[in-house]
Amino acid sequence: MTLGDRSRAPRLAIVVSLLAILAVTLFPSGDEKGEPMLRCIVCGERGVADVIINVILFVPFGAALRVAGTRLLPVCLVAALLSGTIELTQLFVPGRDSSLSDVLSNTTGAAAGYALAHYAPRIVRLSAGAARLASAGAAALPALVIAATGLLLRPALPHSIYYGQWTPNLRYLEWYRGHVLAARLGAVELPPRRLTNTDTVRALLLAGAPLRVVATAGPELPALAPLVSVYDEHRREIFLLGPDRHDLVVRYRTRATAWRLNQPDLRISDALKRIRSGDTLTITLWRQAAGYCVLLNDVRTCRVNFSAGHGWAMLLYRESFPAWLKWLLNAGWLGGLLVPVGYCARSRRLLWVGGALLVSLGAVPPLVGLLPTSLAGWLGGLTGAAVGARLRALATAAPAAAR
Repeated sequence: MTLGDRSRAPRLAIVVSLLAILAVTLFPSGDEKGEPMLRCIVCGERGVADVIINVILFVPFGAALRVAGTRLLPVCLVAALLSGTIELTQLFVPGRDSSLSDVLSNTTGAAAGYALAHYAPRIVRLSAGAARLASAGAAALPALVIAATGLLLRPALPHSIYYGQWTPNLRYLEWYRGHVLAARLGAVELPPRRLTNTDTVRALLLAGAPLRVVATAGPELPALAPLVSVYDEHRREIFLLGPDRHDLVVRYRTRATAWRLNQPDLRISDALKRIRSGDTLTITLWRQAAGYCVLLNDVRTCRVNFSAGHGWAMLLYRESFPAWLKWLLNAGWLGGLLVPVGYCARSRRLLWVGGALLVSLGAVPPLVGLLPTSLAGWLGGLTGAAVGARLRALATAAPAAAR
């Protein structure tokens, strides 16, 4: 890279990060527009996820400004001004909500990006002892994040009053026009009314007891619709089984949901592709050690579960995401976790990277109830480590003045 290339790179990074921010924040969404939120910092049922996403969104922008030579205070002021302008504009954008929380989160993200760009080059100049500590910390990071992913995606069903529902017409989901003929959970009926045996139903759901549903199929719908669901007295979703276009979706309340993160679902792709309106559906769902099994008429599918790469889904999940995008996000998430390993490893790089890959992608997922890591996940992790090593090489080769 020539000196001219180095001088242009920060400006290009600023432009790219700015365009990415504008693309993410100013395009209309299909969500229902709400009132501006000015009196809360962590707002809504997905408030923690929203804060984290808004912090991450401005990290590249803050880092690019730091590399371009901007000081911390101007970085924060520019980020706050940009975020405030976006929030004002969102008042007129369909499906976008404005909040003071977004401005604070975005500014924090820019400051974090500044700190990352400021201190990361110093890692390549650490002493041998400090470098080993940095390598150990970086190697532990993906294992800890994946362990947290498995724990947060476990069921967390509240002690409250439960209500069974058959093809309910809920405001934020599609209305399935099929008909449920019977629903049974374990040895108990699951009727469409208040459940007098809530504690028993809760225990059966936590145990993964078989759920058997017999229904008449309705017309295909463009988005998720509940076939059989359980909600509680506070209108919280406890469990949902339903169609989403050709997919069959299973969703249950997780610890992530209780902590105000996003709610990913489990789905069997194209399970309903050959089902026509009026056909009889017999669905049996139960949980094993490796995940759920689903028997749809005479077709059985098992190992329906989350994987180590699903950490991103607790922050930003949409049912409308195509399968290829979810696959890419899974691999990219694992790659991002391994970037610090490649960057921090000063010596014995293969040992650090190999150990981090084996522990985080090989050993940890089964211990916390996740699926074994797929080939795409391994390739994503290896690519992330290679990117980290390349970034370290660039930082090492950079002139001292540029550091």
